[in-house]
Order: sequence, then structure tokens, then C-alpha cells
Amino acid sequence: MVKREKRISDYNCHDLHMWFSAMYEAKFGKPYNSKTFLGLELKALKALTEKYDPIEILCAIKTFVDNNDATVHVKYFTAGFDYYKPNTGRPDIYWYVVLRGDSEIKLLWSKYIILEAKWFPHAKTDIKKEAMLKKLEKFYDKERKKEPQVEESSGLYTKKGV
Repeated sequence: MVKREKRISDYNCHDLHMWFSAMYEAKFGKPYNSKTFLGLELKALKALTEKYDPIEILCAIKTFVDNNDATVHVKYFTAGFDYYKPNTGRPDIYWYVVLRGDSEIKLLWSKYIILEAKWFPHAKTDIKKEAMLKKLEKFYDKERKKEPQVEESSGLYTKKGV
């Protein structure tokens, strides 16, 4: 189990594997059983932690588990990581929105992503986007005071996520 006082920025490959297993179990209702040697899975996750921030990896795990039914294994995840990593400049906010956000916050996040993706934004759009980002950052600041726990992953699949 991930220690309660451990910050996401301090996560190692074992912590990420525990999150992967918990999300798998939350979605499919059965424990994750590796098809390969656990050490190989941990080695693949360690390689990711050397290149990417742990919060980006958590977001990608969520996307991977959401989008796949047949081949949900760490080796497939790490092989296709670039496909699943978050396409936003703020994966830290995205993680807390997905994990703890209510429907209002999730809607605000969706609107923000649409504005973030605009190629040629107007000045009004930029002002609107900045206002949304301030609200999302306020939510993020409030939620990150309490570090996420693996047990929270069960809520990702019992209610509708982002």
C-alpha cells in the first residue's frame, strides 16, 4: 500500500504499479494478475519514471485502463505510453479533476480543454480560459493538500469519469 504521507512527486515504479492494479480491479472487478514476471513490469515502469513525471504516468494509466478491455497489462501500457499520456499542459489538475472532481468541476475542465486546443484563439477566449484556469487551480490547491490514496481509484469506475 502507498504510504499516506507519500507525495505523488515521490512515487516510484512500485507505487505506480499499485495504482495500475487498483484501477484494473476497480474497472474489471477482479485483481490484476500479471502475465509476465513482475520485475519486468516494474522495470518498464521505472524507465517511464526516468523520463516522465509520476502524475503524467498516473493520468496515462487512467486513460489506458479506460480505453482497453482485452489487453490491459503493464507491458502494453508502457509500449504505447505516448498514445495514452495526457494531452494537456496541466496533468496535475487533470488528475485531481478525474479523481475528486464533481460534475461541475469536470464540466469546467472539459470547457477548458476545448479552449486550450483552439489554434487561433481570440483575446476574449484567452480571458475566458484564464478565468477557468484560476477556478481549476483553486480546486487543485484545495485537493492536493490531501494526497490521493490507491483506495480512491474505486471511485473512478463507480461514477462517470472525465
